[in-house]
Amino acid sequence: MTSDIIRNTAELAQLWPALADALARDHAPEHGERIAAAGSTEPGLPVNLDVADAIDYLTRNIAAAATYARHLLDEPAWTHSVPVLLAWDITRWHGRLVDLGDTVHAEHLAAAVADWLGRTRAALGFTTPDRHLGAMCPEHDQPLVELVEPGGSATLHTSPAGYRITWTKVRAIKCRYCRATWTPGPDYLALDRALNRADRRRAGHIP
Repeated sequence: MTSDIIRNTAELAQLWPALADALARDHAPEHGERIAAAGSTEPGLPVNLDVADAIDYLTRNIAAAATYARHLLDEPAWTHSVPVLLAWDITRWHGRLVDLGDTVHAEHLAAAVADWLGRTRAALGFTTPDRHLGAMCPEHDQPLVELVEPGGSATLHTSPAGYRITWTKVRAIKCRYCRATWTPGPDYLALDRALNRADRRRAGHIP
């Protein structure tokens, strides 16, 4: 869990500036109009709602988590910006909670960071959803779970020249319930046979 929160917090810190950049880039203001980089936007100004909502959600929830962590750890009230909290305080608080044996609050903090990262990636379009295939996993009848082709995942790379994005997509068919996986080639032929057997079994033609 500690490695997860370190990795997730580092990625969130990297993506945080990209949220403001995406908001400004997608809806560049006319002369005299302004866009807030983190928080609310100018009334009446058209914005990318996914990005604006993510900025608002993260700003409020990171602040609330910071206030609560400071209270739990008997630290002075926080005055840091979101980037500083992400770069330093979040993982430090998690480490202190673990050292104190407060695994419940440490896990809550780690889960919150995972939620923030997921919302950020979704708002930036860094994840694409699974494609549902309409066929149920042949490995089990209870519950019936639809097979999917996994969605893609993007990684942001930063350099002095700017941003670069690379995409990763797994070519496979998966069941998200039992984690059975079939990859292109002989596996797909085996899956086709398994689906036919499952259809007959569910129709009562074979045990």
